[in-house]
This record gives sequence, C-alpha cells and structure tokens, in this order.
Amino acid sequence: MRRKFWRLAEYFAQSTRKKILLGISEIASIAGVPLEKSAWTYSAYWANDRTHSIAHAWLENGYREVAVDLEAGTVSFEKGEA
Repeated sequence: MRRKFWRLAEYFAQSTRKKILLGISEIASIAGVPLEKSAWTYSAYWANDRTHSIAHAWLENGYREVAVDLEAGTVSFEKGEA
C-alpha cells in the first residue's frame, strides 16, 4: 500500500535544490491529496516530527522544515544536517 504523501516524497527525492520554498496550496497540489485544515492554521503541522505522516516526505529525503509563514501561506525546507 502506498503512503498518503508518496507524491510529495517523490518531489523531494527528485529535487537537487538545497533550499525549497513552497506555498501550502502548492504542496497540496504536488501531494495530490487535500491537506487537513490545520496545515493553514498551525505551524506545528509542518514540524520535523516523524509522528506526522507528511513530515516523512521531506525527512526521508534529507530535507527539514526551517520556516513556516502561515500569513503568507509558505513553508521553507533546507537539505542537509539539522
């Protein structure tokens, strides 16, 4: 069975960029599944926490979330060591 965010994981796996800035709507589009309402209202949704299924998409591919701007609707990721 495929994971819910497998398309998003593929996006990060194929990226060669060190830094990635994505809109939350763009992330939902890449993932191909609707995100929970909390994605737009709680920065904790984007935490580098393996108990969050979406976080596996970037963590397993060497990225970490480094900034969330809910007002702008963006999330920044960076590849490399924490």
